[in-house]
Amino acid sequence: MSELVTYELNDGIAVLTLNNGKVNALSPEVIVALNEALDRAQEAGAIVVLTGQPGILSGGYDLKVMMKGPEQAIALVTAGSALTRRMLAHPQPIIVACGGHAVAKGAFLLLASDYRLGVEGEFLIGLNEVQIGMTMHHVGILAGTALLVGVWGNLALYIVGLALSIPLLRRLRRRFGSLWAPAIGVAVFTSMFAISAFVVGPALTSGSPAGPSTVAPTDVDPSHAGHHR
Repeated sequence: MSELVTYELNDGIAVLTLNNGKVNALSPEVIVALNEALDRAQEAGAIVVLTGQPGILSGGYDLKVMMKGPEQAIALVTAGSALTRRMLAHPQPIIVACGGHAVAKGAFLLLASDYRLGVEGEFLIGLNEVQIGMTMHHVGILAGTALLVGVWGNLALYIVGLALSIPLLRRLRRRFGSLWAPAIGVAVFTSMFAISAFVVGPALTSGSPAGPSTVAPTDVDPSHAGHHR
């Protein structure tokens, strides 16, 4: 096991400890090591405890990797998203023991766990987007919801999304003085919604949990499945 993530198994409890520098940056190597550790815990049928160093769980993605270029950044975020989905679908409970800061993707590790424990102190726990006041446009919310509903639900959400977009479309028309601007806006919304509903959604719901190994539905403990509802 890589020293970036140490693994200890005692009495049916697997302790995974992040150990990657001062901020426990989530690099591609760390994500691979986490997946390997989850493999071992899954094979042992062990409860997982994920933790970091005193004062820090994780500061998020490795910025050195993110700054190398778009391809490296996309690959890292894709791997991190797959790890998050795997944590959510893990057959045994995952407990995150947060001993300090948990920022950006570090906060998502907390959100993807079943139980969260923390220590008191002047620590930052949250997402960068929240700190700067960034809000998600309703298009993203509707498109995400489209992954969970059927054809008629998708149609209803699409209509609601267009209705909510009317104020924005009017502003586009006033600003550019042409119907082309709102038409392009409708086309972009339609494309995003269609991709989410009919491409990404089926791909996610038909696949197995992300990670080096997969688990058949029959392997999931029914008592644990309720934690994710």
